[in-house]
Amino acid sequence: MRLPASELPVVVGGILCLVIVLLPQQGRAPRRDVSREVERLRQSECEYRGITATFEDVTRAYILEAYHGGQVLRWEGRPSPQNPDWETIVTAWCQLGAPRPGDDSTLAEKIPRLRRRAGSLTPVRWRYSTLAAVRIDPANDFAQDALGVFRATVDRFIRAMVIVEEAVGLRAAPAAEAAVLGRLEAGTVVLRESPPAGQEAALGWSLVRIPSTTQRGWVPSDRLAPVENER
Repeated sequence: MRLPASELPVVVGGILCLVIVLLPQQGRAPRRDVSREVERLRQSECEYRGITATFEDVTRAYILEAYHGGQVLRWEGRPSPQNPDWETIVTAWCQLGAPRPGDDSTLAEKIPRLRRRAGSLTPVRWRYSTLAAVRIDPANDFAQDALGVFRATVDRFIRAMVIVEEAVGLRAAPAAEAAVLGRLEAGTVVLRESPPAGQEAALGWSLVRIPSTTQRGWVPSDRLAPVENER
């Protein structure tokens, strides 16, 4: 059936509109403010075992824990080559010192090699996706290592956490007659620490520190219970 000449431009125009909509939008710049997504990633929270930290803190903690000094020099973002409409690659360009010595047996085989090859300008790269919901994933091995360091730090922190089961005095030395520095109420969470260099542990006593402070002292070990047992 032939269409009337008067209707042909309308039909052709409709087909062209449909083709334009269905064709892949190659080379089209994403309609997103990438700089805002860099800031959103930096302030987004990473959670592990009930403890949270921003991705900026996770990145900075990685530098402090895994290397002898260093700093984040700058943050930058660019649309992901694979999914430019909803995904941003956010890079923290870091200046890293030499790797800190550690027990390599607790690390994945590639991690010690990865840290040794870190240069004076190293990218810790994250993938920020907004498809359906915000999702953040490591985009290179350094970011994957940073997540591993965060989890190991949380594990170590939780192993050190103890609950005071009965009210007790915080003493200046591991002895019942030592001066009382303060009082810990039942239910208080404190951190168990190793004695200072040159001071031996005393049987039946634990050195503890009140979190987020420098106040520490000795308490009877039988008044404490590991937080891990409560989780």
